[in-house]
Amino acid sequence: MKKADVYNKISNTDLRKEKLILATVLSSETMDYDFFGEKVLLSSENGIFTTLENENLLKKIKKEFEKNEDIFEKEKSEIIKIDDKIELLLDPIHDEPRLVIFGSGHVAQPLAKIAKIAGFTVNVIDDREGLLNRGYFPTADSLIAREYNSFLEEYQARPDDYIVIVTRGHQHDYDVLKEVIDSSAKYIGMIGSNHKVKLTFEQLKEEKEVSQEKIDEVDAPIGINLGSETPAEIAVSIMSKIISVRRGQNEA
Repeated sequence: MKKADVYNKISNTDLRKEKLILATVLSSETMDYDFFGEKVLLSSENGIFTTLENENLLKKIKKEFEKNEDIFEKEKSEIIKIDDKIELLLDPIHDEPRLVIFGSGHVAQPLAKIAKIAGFTVNVIDDREGLLNRGYFPTADSLIAREYNSFLEEYQARPDDYIVIVTRGHQHDYDVLKEVIDSSAKYIGMIGSNHKVKLTFEQLKEEKEVSQEKIDEVDAPIGINLGSETPAEIAVSIMSKIISVRRGQNEA
């Protein structure tokens, strides 16, 4: 089974009737082969779907599932270890929108809190592990410390994903946007001044030949113009736009 098949299963599942847990292999020190990124999808109704071909590793993962009786009751993503050598990211798939924030700076912190109150699952990704802590993000469902390009190699946007790009620099913004602009995400927004946004779009056209139609779908500069100045005010303007898109009141 290919990863696309796993994600198609997720997209085609009625989450009101069937519960799903997506496990991603983050490390497996006992193996000679690198299984990083392999997927194991556990369904409450239809068993297991997986890209993993190694029977030994799959057997250990299944055993972990079996002994974890309340696995389908998980509300938040978590990382577990099997035999202290195999590391898995368990990601419960909920019938709710998911906000994926690239960057963990001053805007991301209030944004994550507001989004959680608004009913979103919140994932924050940054390459600076020191900023990804519960002091800054007490309500986030998942804090992922990874290089952006590394994370994007495995990330597959869902139709109910809302992507916010608020990294610390133009190059990081560009690296993220070029990978997600063709995705199935419901919304993509990127922070930045008019000048910075224009440069990013021109770079996309030149290096990746992105169409103007796709570029027009990106909300940049991000958010509704509320005259925002502080990080909290900017976060409010971003969530205002996201909610309007979610409820069909505004085009992204």
